[in-house]
Amino acid sequence: MVNKITPKNYKNEKTKNQTISPSVSPDKISSGPPKPPVPVKIYPNTDICKNQILLENKDKSGIYMWTNLLNKKQYVGSSENF
Repeated sequence: MVNKITPKNYKNEKTKNQTISPSVSPDKISSGPPKPPVPVKIYPNTDICKNQILLENKDKSGIYMWTNLLNKKQYVGSSENF
């Protein structure tokens, strides 16, 4: 049997003698603006580095960003299998 926890009853539900309530871990709370992502790997020229990019990222998943160096436009994408 599965118990659903709704906003009306979440404070009253108990599991292993502990009250279930929504919470946020203190380490997840930040003060100030979000920090920009830090790249794991940078390829300066996709034409020259194409084979290296394919070899280093084969069978990997992740989020990537391409930046057009001429107009500074960016494209963010993700893949389950590069």
